Order: sequence, then C-alpha cells, then structure tokens
Amino acid sequence: MRTKIGILGAGQLGLPIALALINKGIKQSNILLSYAGDPLTLRDIKKAGLINSLTNLTLAKLSNLNL
Repeated sequence: MRTKIGILGAGQLGLPIALALINKGIKQSNILLSYAGDPLTLRDIKKAGLINSLTNLTLAKLSNLNL
C-alpha cells in the first residue's frame, strides 16, 4: 500500500512541510493538503504542484499518516 501523507492546513506551516517532503523525495501525488479556501493559498499549492486541496474530513479519510 502506498503511503498518503495528509497535512491539515496549507498555511505558514503546512505548505513548507509539504515542500520539505518533496525535497526529500516524496512524490507530490502522495501528499494531500487541506486548506481553508484562501485564493492565495490555493495559488501557492498549485505552484508547488500539489493539487490535492481537500477538506479536513476528506483528507483524514484518504490519508495513512496525518500531520
């Protein structure tokens, strides 16, 4: 089974964690993010190649590891 890492919130802490995981070799497709709907946050998520922007509940259901 492929590990899906879920990060609750893509703000000042969540997005940098996601980017650090990518830099360590974790594929973007294995990282799931939730966010509150701020358009600037969504822009940054897409810029990082992380298009899995989910609600917290959906993220928890789809992830094997939640941060």
